[in-house]
Amino acid sequence: MFEIINWYDSHASVSLVTYDWCGSSVSLSADGSKLAVGEYGDDDGDNAAGAVYLYTIDDSGTSWGSTVTQEVKLSDNHANISLDGGDNFGSPAS
Repeated sequence: MFEIINWYDSHASVSLVTYDWCGSSVSLSADGSKLAVGEYGDDDGDNAAGAVYLYTIDDSGTSWGSTVTQEVKLSDNHANISLDGGDNFGSPAS
């Protein structure tokens, strides 16, 4: 069975670039309401510093599917964290 999912991006879009490896690591919370997606090759601050995108999944209030909303991107240029090149943050995301 397939479920319709609506993706809403509230802060910044995922920019897919060759060798960013977005989605190579994912983790879902026990209650299914939070999703972490690793992008260990992200180069926001330095080469292959990495990033993790955090999403909220809301399946209440609709009879036809879930709504997925990007909450934050954790990377060298976002969320006040400091990463160095080659840190590969986001591998793994859990």
